[in-house]
Amino acid sequence: MRSSAEQHLNQWHETHRIEEQGVVYFLKKFQPDSYEVRNELSWLVSTMIKSCHNFGVPTVREASIKEGFIKMDFIEQGKEGRPLEEIIDYLVSAAVELHGLVRSHNPRLRTPVSKSEYGAFLKKYTTVRLDSLKGTPFEIPVEIEIWILEEISKLKNEYFNIVHRDMRARHMLFGSGSDKPTLIDWEFANISDPAQDVAKMVYDATTHGYEKDKVLKRVLESYAYLKGVSKDELEQHVRAFLPIIPLERSMSLVNRKPAGYEREVIRDLCFIRAIYEER
Repeated sequence: MRSSAEQHLNQWHETHRIEEQGVVYFLKKFQPDSYEVRNELSWLVSTMIKSCHNFGVPTVREASIKEGFIKMDFIEQGKEGRPLEEIIDYLVSAAVELHGLVRSHNPRLRTPVSKSEYGAFLKKYTTVRLDSLKGTPFEIPVEIEIWILEEISKLKNEYFNIVHRDMRARHMLFGSGSDKPTLIDWEFANISDPAQDVAKMVYDATTHGYEKDKVLKRVLESYAYLKGVSKDELEQHVRAFLPIIPLERSMSLVNRKPAGYEREVIRDLCFIRAIYEER
């Protein structure tokens, strides 16, 4: 199986539905030897994650980090439509179980980072994304930048957990005949603050037309109850991550400039501004 190194990928990866000897597979093609293919493969082959009760992960049949591909069993999404509230409940349940698998005193981001360095890393990470919008029509006002970085400074972590980092409705597949949903797209997973996953759920539901405050309340109460953590402390962490989620997306959109990206970036900036104005 070949993967073209010279082909520029407009997205993080290409996806293909392929058939071999009458069997259908799902093929993801990345840049060869990229962080994304190495990272996703490391999580998908983990027997620890595959042992979870509330969700499954795709089964890898063939892969190559050098060539940049992962071939997995194809999951046929069930025909029945599910309300977003139900999918959110599944995502919360999956997140609670996922975040309970590992308790680490140090985060594992693209490179290992000590607990004392985590806040500084997150601020630098966020600053890079803020800077990517400078000099463009999407530049964020300085007072909002300052507020975002101040919220990050308030984060205090005793320990860190496995986070998916892209928990949203379209990544929770309900296969026909399966007793549990499958959580897909693990290329950005790492060990970090679990509030990152919770914030992603809230952002995704809000951008699909649901009122942010109602979704936030539903997710926070459900997660805090199932995980046995303080709702107020969880909310403080989630609110610190809420502007970071659209910043990540906006930076990618501005860099790649796909069709209609301006509309999407403006929507994300409105989301960030609303959080700032509510504080």
